Amino acid sequence: MAYFCPRIHVQGGYPDRLVQWWRHCHTLYEALRIGLVNEGWPNSELKKRAHDLARELAEAPAVSVAGVLRCVVGAGERSLQEALYEERRAVLRSLRSKDRIEGITAFLEKRKPRFNAE
Repeated sequence: MAYFCPRIHVQGGYPDRLVQWWRHCHTLYEALRIGLVNEGWPNSELKKRAHDLARELAEAPAVSVAGVLRCVVGAGERSLQEALYEERRAVLRSLRSKDRIEGITAFLEKRKPRFNAE
């Protein structure tokens, strides 16, 4: 749930780990080790990987991606009740979208889905 993400990081010492990392180490391996990042790439691959991620997001169901973003952005300022309400709205929007039907149909037909952002 998006509500807990910023709280877990702050309570788990995320800002302290970030400061410690910048002071004491400047390697991807150390950032991975302390949980600051999930993955990383050499500069020579960065542009390609960024484009791959952008393509992956563009091919995803837009209604669902927008719902996730609405839940995550600003999650730290919302109450639990507000966060649950926003997540419920996002799920309902996704369930009512034509992209849901396309995703299920594509899965059953064992093909790649063609989402239309509807």
